[in-house]
Amino acid sequence: MRKAAIVLCLIAVFCLALTGVALAGEPGPTGTISGNVKDISTGAAISGVTISNGTVSATTDANGNYTMSVATGSQTLSATMSGYQTTWQVCTVNTGATTTVNWSLTKAYGNQAIPAAGMDY
Repeated sequence: MRKAAIVLCLIAVFCLALTGVALAGEPGPTGTISGNVKDISTGAAISGVTISNGTVSATTDANGNYTMSVATGSQTLSATMSGYQTTWQVCTVNTGATTTVNWSLTKAYGNQAIPAAGMDY
């Protein structure tokens, strides 16, 4: 019985290897996201913007450019920078390919307060 279980486990591992399924700790296929970030009003490049998918992050250079290597598939990205509104975009990344995602950020003007939950309207 024990010998049969070992043989079945070996067959399962072999089948996973044949289908290309990544085992724990092994990276899967990746692609690249790159782009440029500008101020929507002036068109000027913005340096220091953080672009993130929640796992991988990149920061724009002095010309507003960034590049990041990510897993393939659908990616939800955020662009954050102090003094600007946070913005999100969704893109699809293909294996070995570069997907271009450019951003135009809007300056943040003050804070909007959310009314207290206990207020009567």
